[in-house]
Amino acid sequence: MTKYKGKLYLIPAPLGDNPVEEVIPAHVLNTACALKCFVVEELRTARRFLSKYGLKGHIDEIDFHELNEHTGQDDIRALLELFADADVGLMSEAGLPAVADPGARLVEHEGNGPRGLGHLPPLRDRPGVPSRHAPAGLSRSDQHPGLRDPHPEARVL
Repeated sequence: MTKYKGKLYLIPAPLGDNPVEEVIPAHVLNTACALKCFVVEELRTARRFLSKYGLKGHIDEIDFHELNEHTGQDDIRALLELFADADVGLMSEAGLPAVADPGARLVEHEGNGPRGLGHLPPLRDRPGVPSRHAPAGLSRSDQHPGLRDPHPEARVL
C-alpha cells in the first residue's frame, strides 16, 4: 500500500470580478501561494486566478495537471501519485472545487485511497452547506447519509 505524504487543498475560485482579497480569506490565499502543484479544470483560467492570488511572475514554477469532464478514471488514479511527496491544490473553473465539479472525482478517489478524507484540510472562512459538501466530493446532499436532512418530513417548503 502506497503511503502519501501530501495533502489535498480545495482552493476556491472567485465567481465575479471582485478583488480576490475581498472574497477569498487571507489564510486561503497564503496556502494557495505556497503550493507548487495544482490539479485544475482549465489551465488558462487557473493561471489567471493564481496570478491574481499573488503568484504573478511565478506561474511557470508551478506544476499543473488538468482534470475536467474529459479526464478518464485511469488518469484520475494516476493523479494520486502527485501526493507521494507534495501537497496539491484543487481548483475548479469557478466557485468551490468538488461541488458540482469534475474535481469531485479526485476527492472521491483520494478518499477511498490509503489516506482517507481526514487529510483534506479545511480552507473556508465560515461554515455552510457548500463547505460541508466539498470534502465529501459530492454535489448533492442526498448522495451521502452524513449530509442528509435527518428530518425531511418536518421541513416546510
